[in-house]
Amino acid sequence: MAFERVHDASIQYSTLPETVPASYPETVQNSYPEAITYDAKQAPDAVTEPWPESPPPRLPWWKRPKILLIVLGATVLLLLIVIGVVAGVLVSREKSYVPPPAPLPALFSGHIANPSLSLSLSRLRSKNNPPAAAGTEGPTAPTPTSVCRGTNCPSMIAVVDDTTPSARPGIKRFFALGQDQAIWTRRGDGAAWADDWTSLGGTFLSQPAAVNHVTTQTTVFAVDSNFNMLGKSTKDGAWDGAQWLNLAGGITAPPTVCSAATGSLDVFVRGTDAGLFRMNLNRTSGAFTSWLGEGGFLASAPVATCAGGGRIDVVLFGGSGPPHDLWIKRWDGTDFQAAEWFSQGGGFVGDPAAVSLGSDRTDYFGLGRDGAMYHKTWTAAAGFSAFENIGGPFQSAPYAVAVGTDRIDVLAVGKDDQLKHNALLGATWSADWQDLGGKFNSAPAAFVAASGRVSVYGLANNGSMFHGSWTIGSDRDWTNGTGWVSDQGFLSTRWFRNAVS
Repeated sequence: MAFERVHDASIQYSTLPETVPASYPETVQNSYPEAITYDAKQAPDAVTEPWPESPPPRLPWWKRPKILLIVLGATVLLLLIVIGVVAGVLVSREKSYVPPPAPLPALFSGHIANPSLSLSLSRLRSKNNPPAAAGTEGPTAPTPTSVCRGTNCPSMIAVVDDTTPSARPGIKRFFALGQDQAIWTRRGDGAAWADDWTSLGGTFLSQPAAVNHVTTQTTVFAVDSNFNMLGKSTKDGAWDGAQWLNLAGGITAPPTVCSAATGSLDVFVRGTDAGLFRMNLNRTSGAFTSWLGEGGFLASAPVATCAGGGRIDVVLFGGSGPPHDLWIKRWDGTDFQAAEWFSQGGGFVGDPAAVSLGSDRTDYFGLGRDGAMYHKTWTAAAGFSAFENIGGPFQSAPYAVAVGTDRIDVLAVGKDDQLKHNALLGATWSADWQDLGGKFNSAPAAFVAASGRVSVYGLANNGSMFHGSWTIGSDRDWTNGTGWVSDQGFLSTRWFRNAVS
């Protein structure tokens, strides 16, 4: 079984957002021991007597003290060099060793078949990105290239409605992993910020996932440096204590979370055996369950979408591979463990995306091994559609936004590090992708404001967040762009994906 490349999630040191992050600590260099030198003895005074008529017989080298001393010294020096090299290798391995996570129970051992999907490319059409508004600061160009190059980068930003009672309508709360490995938060509406970046502390490996599960409560989750799930809640705008709640684990990919009913939430993760695991916060008891095995074999991080009516779709790429099939596990609000797995075939890389238009429709997106984006729809009336190729190539996970009841806008980062946009109106996609510019070092995250404008957020190469806003009209293209505006912060562009056992 081969797995996709694990992206480094090592520490970046900084104090976010007031100061520029400090540089990495100097690497410990293993040095060889210094050469041993010997003091030469003074030569004896010259002999005044003449040499005998015939010289004495020449001794073998092992009986000549000077040569024997030189050979012995060289042998000792060579032995010390060998010992130094071996010790250096052992020290280097010890410094790079990361203890494995505690394993979760392996509740599913079967691998899933992988029928192939014929993938093809279509071309992108570029449009001029609107110029930045006066006084705004756009993100700098990647140095040397985006971290998305050669891989399939996920979104690093979680966005939910702000549940602070005093918040003005339309305010969102943002969460991101800092370069100091803490989780950071900020509130804004796409037009103005309500506060500055604030640290929630902790030492984390994964980007966060967040959900509103009570009218005045938001909970954020992330995987810490011990591969455990930690959670923290804000209630009526105040954070619940200084410490994070440790929910244990043995987790190998970022979490996803969904609230299908007020007061209840479900967190989904990938375990060390690549199975899907779920933890539920019960709205009656107010307590979390233990981790519950849901089966499957995940090659991606799971993605959950709440569809209304108590339905949750957990979407993932899995089975033997790579590339991997699209799999869906659907819960109708009664018994998740008894819920059916739906295999949709395909040949996918990276992570999927999903968005629901009410309780009777969900749309799924993923990138094929050719970098093109593929789309599939499920409706209560017609079931699953066939896959359709909607263009590419791309180098980030898709991000989909539902607009109204009959429109979906999808975003992804192109091979030139710039943001691409397309829209599905009814049953028809635009033939061309709109180029919105920017220089992305993460997949995008977006939301639609009550005003009808959409705001898209991403990370620049230096870890600062930036965004742009547009008007969604009757046409597929977005218009009246603000240009890309810097939102500051020192956020991590390194995401978490640990190997499975």
